[in-house]
Amino acid sequence: MQILSIYKVKISSIIAAIFISSGLLFVSALLIFSWQRNEIITNTSEIKNLLIRIFDENENIADAITTKFTITKKNSLCSIPKVYKDNGFYGFNYSSASTTTPVYGTLLALQPVSKMTECLVYSANIIQSTLANSDLTTKNGFRYLITDKTKMIYSFQRLEYPRFNIKTSKMFQDLHAYIPMIPDYYKRKLTNSIMSKGTVATPLYLDIITNANTYSVVSFVYDLNDSKTPVAYLLYDHTTGELNALIKNIIGDKDWVTYYVQEVSTKKNMCINNCHASQPLLTERISTHLSTTFRLESEINILKSIYAFPAFKFIAIILFFVGLVLQNVIHKWLIRSMADSFIDPLTGLYTRKISPFIEKKMKYKGYVSMIDCNKFKKINDLFGHSAGDQVLIFIGQAIKTELRSQDIAVRYGGDEFLVVMLVDEVKKAQQIMKRIQQRIGARTFTFGENTVTPRISFGIAQLRDNLSQSIQYADEKMYVMKKASQLTPQEPDL
Repeated sequence: MQILSIYKVKISSIIAAIFISSGLLFVSALLIFSWQRNEIITNTSEIKNLLIRIFDENENIADAITTKFTITKKNSLCSIPKVYKDNGFYGFNYSSASTTTPVYGTLLALQPVSKMTECLVYSANIIQSTLANSDLTTKNGFRYLITDKTKMIYSFQRLEYPRFNIKTSKMFQDLHAYIPMIPDYYKRKLTNSIMSKGTVATPLYLDIITNANTYSVVSFVYDLNDSKTPVAYLLYDHTTGELNALIKNIIGDKDWVTYYVQEVSTKKNMCINNCHASQPLLTERISTHLSTTFRLESEINILKSIYAFPAFKFIAIILFFVGLVLQNVIHKWLIRSMADSFIDPLTGLYTRKISPFIEKKMKYKGYVSMIDCNKFKKINDLFGHSAGDQVLIFIGQAIKTELRSQDIAVRYGGDEFLVVMLVDEVKKAQQIMKRIQQRIGARTFTFGENTVTPRISFGIAQLRDNLSQSIQYADEKMYVMKKASQLTPQEPDL
């Protein structure tokens, strides 16, 4: 197939292999992303359940404080450490001068501590002590009681002055802006829908202690003798660092997904993980509601999620080798297909369609020869076309047998053949043609009771710049030989 456009076939086979391999890789990537996406949907559901569980834990702690407060207040069994007045505040454990006990957290109040405040702090401390030995997820989180009427905050963890100043706390100064809906105790408790519990979380705000975006889970502490109005609010703070640590066991080391808690009304986001990742080109977001205030959003970096899949690199390598095999198979198929379109089905020689490719060979030295089968029409007329076909098949085989791999044999039309010989001397071309003539003349065919010996005439011309002109010169010389040949009258020669 030296005369075929091998370069174009090679390029076509490479392009086809790349296209098919890329298609397979694309389908693999879609399947991988679908797998990764389903995993994120599962993780998002698990994180949502975790956040709801944290809310439920805060509710249970608030209920425990409610029960303890109702009993201790009724029996006046409230006892707390000594309250100091320091820097204009009342309380304990907020400065070196007010440190009284390592058991309690920090109490801060803007006015002298009332009996109700004492009972709240006492009840909270009892529950706090029990909480330390519990299996709750948030037992070590930042949790605090806050009141509106008595202007008090009691933090389960120690607060440092002046890092936290009750006078400059926006939440403390305008508590109802953060907790607008205050439900009845029984209405809140007698529903399983978090959407029906009233305020369950504050809006996003900048925490003055951690200097990070924060929102707080809100639960209510009641005096069960009067369930209409809460006596205090129990808040648990969610920060980026705290949530990131909590969800680590769920999402693992997935650096291709970023989780946000989004405030529904303002669309503000609090990033949970991968907060400093660059903005990806292709993303998909998965969203689920946490409450009327917030929803949980996950943003998937599509390309990175595919590349991070453990088997992706292995699949890519496999498809690379599949592409190499495909290129080879397609290349052979294209060569065979091209060859079939240039091959005469009867003789197996090239057809005249090969002429443009022969012209590309004309830069080399060579000769062309036109061959004609003598009296071929007579064979067809006397013995039928099947007999003529047998003779043509044999002649084609004889020509191919005597030619070298770099030479070209063409069935030019009917009983005419064209031979291109890449030799540098006419003498060599003549020797090749003589061998072909002798091989053909040595064969005898029997059709019925008749025998036929094929005869050929040929003419040779040098390859010139114009192939048609070279063939014409060879054709003229072939007719000269044809006229000069003598036919045997006893048998129909070719």
